Amino acid sequence: MADTKAQSELHQRYNEGSQSLDDPEVQHMIKQADEMMGKPARMLIAQAGLGPPTTTSFNLLDLGCGTGLVASCVLEVVPPSVMSESKVLCTDVNARFVDILMQRAQRDKWINVDAAVGDAQNSGLPEHSFSHVTINFAMHIIPDPAAVLRDALRILKPGGVLAFSVPHIDNGHDGGWIPDLRSALEALPFQTPFPDPMPVALHGKSQWVQPEGIKAELANHGLIDVKVETIEMIHSVANAKSFLASFAMMIKWVIETYWTVEQKQQYGDEFNKLLVEHLQSKHGGKSWDLKSTAILVTARTPE
Repeated sequence: MADTKAQSELHQRYNEGSQSLDDPEVQHMIKQADEMMGKPARMLIAQAGLGPPTTTSFNLLDLGCGTGLVASCVLEVVPPSVMSESKVLCTDVNARFVDILMQRAQRDKWINVDAAVGDAQNSGLPEHSFSHVTINFAMHIIPDPAAVLRDALRILKPGGVLAFSVPHIDNGHDGGWIPDLRSALEALPFQTPFPDPMPVALHGKSQWVQPEGIKAELANHGLIDVKVETIEMIHSVANAKSFLASFAMMIKWVIETYWTVEQKQQYGDEFNKLLVEHLQSKHGGKSWDLKSTAILVTARTPE
């Protein structure tokens, strides 16, 4: 079952904040995206055949592009001579992200990168117009991932490459930031709801966050050369305040989604302080690592 409240609250969190590239919060958001999702993004790009030494031009569509992580990673490895003959279109339903991405593209002189607000479930783009479609950590959030897949198949050229990443379903128990937030909530002098496991596939279709389920979905849609790889990720946290800075949006998302109005009114303002105190005690004021699992997927359309 889809967690519609969680989906709605997460969408609202993404829409909050500045759109200016000069804003330190925006700069922090871009840096965090690279630190947390850059490794799988770079591996996904290489798995899709766009890593070095790329010498063939391409048309890439990056769905759910956020602030431009995939585009920036592509530009790291593809020579300017190839980029000058290629095109990258980045789309996202979030106009704030698209605006930030375009500011990055202009400031950093990204070659042949464009962006537009668009729905990955129904892009409206021409058939057979892209050689590659990438979706980095969005297929577990977008309400209808099967619709995304159908539209990607429509717009990919024959022999085109689909590449996407998702968090593994097991992260809902003990992945990433969840164990520390759970222990902090359990240490509070009052009870607050926190699902166990946390929903990883917010649309309720858990096959999209499990390797075998993904393989079955892609096979059912006629994709070939399916490769599904599971990787472990480690994110180092310097201290409790750093944890709060990194995951403030997710913490607010949990509070807004699962706490009652009364709990938010009574305890919401002081929770961050209690969280920092708890994590300082839990980890002895030292740094620690957050571990999680990601799934990398590539496949091709038939020739």
